[in-house]
Amino acid sequence: MTGLDVPDFTATKAPDYQPTADAEGDAGLAGDKPFLLHGDGFGWIWVPVGLNDGPLPAHYEPLESPVRNPIYPKRQTNPAAQAKSRPGNEYATSPDARFLS
Repeated sequence: MTGLDVPDFTATKAPDYQPTADAEGDAGLAGDKPFLLHGDGFGWIWVPVGLNDGPLPAHYEPLESPVRNPIYPKRQTNPAAQAKSRPGNEYATSPDARFLS
């Protein structure tokens, strides 16, 4: 294991470990395919479908955050987020003057 990514199985499993056909749980994951959230067992940076906001994680502030996005000042909120607004229940502006000192 290298870096900050943590595998979904016991970190001491040998990379060449291959599960038997009837293996279950942690024993059913091959040593070189540690990520159980993907069908192929690999971690993905580039995905074939479904990615809406870039190939790598980005930081966005919540819709009603009282502070500006410190990492991406030109992009406050996630562009893929769906804001559900209705009359009488508006989102606060950001930064909201009520929260500034």
